Amino acid sequence: MEEQAIINILKNDTTITQEEIAREINKSLRTVKTRMMEMQEKGLIERKNGKSEKRSSRNYKKWKN
Repeated sequence: MEEQAIINILKNDTTITQEEIAREINKSLRTVKTRMMEMQEKGLIERKNGKSEKRSSRNYKKWKN
């Protein structure tokens, strides 16, 4: 359920921070970080880093669903 909530949020805004996601789904930052790391390992999301990207240079790209 947390994974699906995170994916739904990322579909609307790929530049959202983990802190903002935690607030939006009413979970701790640690929980969101853990879930997102698991999702990256499963290939559900891909973290894209780059200095030209906005919001702390973090961006999440396409996911499988």
